[in-house]
Amino acid sequence: MLNVFISWSGTKSQKAALILEKHIRLHLPGANAFISTGIESGQRWFEVISNKLESSNFGILVVTRANVQSPWLHFEAGALARHHKEATVCLFLLDAKTSDLKPPLSEYHATTFERGDILKLFRTINTRLNEQKRNESDLDEVFAMIWPNLEQELNIVAQAEDSKDQPPAKRSPEDILEELLTNSRSMLNGVSQGLNAFDYIYGEREAMQALIDATMRATRMIRATRFFPHAIKNTFPAYSDAINDRVLGKDCQALEHYFRIVAANNLEKLKDVEEYLEKFMGKSFTLYLTQFTNDFELVIIDNKEVFIHFYGEDLVIESTVRLTGPEIAERFSSVFSRLHDPKKGAVEKIECRYLNQDNLDKHKALAREFFDTYSKRPSSTSKTSK
Repeated sequence: MLNVFISWSGTKSQKAALILEKHIRLHLPGANAFISTGIESGQRWFEVISNKLESSNFGILVVTRANVQSPWLHFEAGALARHHKEATVCLFLLDAKTSDLKPPLSEYHATTFERGDILKLFRTINTRLNEQKRNESDLDEVFAMIWPNLEQELNIVAQAEDSKDQPPAKRSPEDILEELLTNSRSMLNGVSQGLNAFDYIYGEREAMQALIDATMRATRMIRATRFFPHAIKNTFPAYSDAINDRVLGKDCQALEHYFRIVAANNLEKLKDVEEYLEKFMGKSFTLYLTQFTNDFELVIIDNKEVFIHFYGEDLVIESTVRLTGPEIAERFSSVFSRLHDPKKGAVEKIECRYLNQDNLDKHKALAREFFDTYSKRPSSTSKTSK
């Protein structure tokens, strides 16, 4: 049985994926096509997706101009390739061009929205059906009959305007996200021998609980980024409490050091920075203020575990990937270092372990000046949604 996993991200991509799934199911009956919209109520979404990814040996990624940077597409492509060495992974470009693609998506074969290319896609699926495959001339005849309807359906989707699917702003050369995603894919494909395990965590509550547990397991240090304007203590109070306990050593062994990056893109976050300075004064805590924002959060626990949270609309965590292994953690530590590299832009470093009452006001003033300068600039963050 050929199991075809159709991956989508965004409104247009989802609608096009449903159209492809329908026609594959109707006209290539030997192919078992799956799309995540078919998950029944009450089923555990993450478990179903993971099982389908593991059992699928053919993948179609529906790419639009808006989702070409989507973490979902990157990770599902990597998971398909990792689970099956013989798996075929191809892209269907609805309104995107091959020139829009960057690694890792550019490494896969791309099917354009043209009759000849889509027919080749159907032929490729058909050849993988073994004894259930159609005679090629029969398939060509069937495709000739369905093409007018298929083209019209896809055209309606491709030409529709959807505010949620507007092309994202082009990334600056300093943007680290592409490198992080590229590294992640190579890790998921088992390129690095230092990858012991990885898993997906679906759901914001589940992701934060896993991170809280890892925070309490830490023995040496935690490196964390938090780029979005919602304060940790207001959004995830239990996570904030766990950090406080580990830095202060409340009823537990204090961490050797805690590093946090805060993007100065919202004046509301200045209150949290000032609270950090007062609460962690003299403790092993380093705070980096930066002008950059990204739509992910990276957390490194000791040199063993890595959490990558990806955010969607309203800054809600859409998906989380957890990677374990010392080599993996070391590689992401270098990414973390680049995020607060002064060569990439203005960065203010505040060492709380050298901070005392005498210089507290001075550091608060430096923080306020930094926020006044950079919170007024437009954010480069682009949102992705699935």
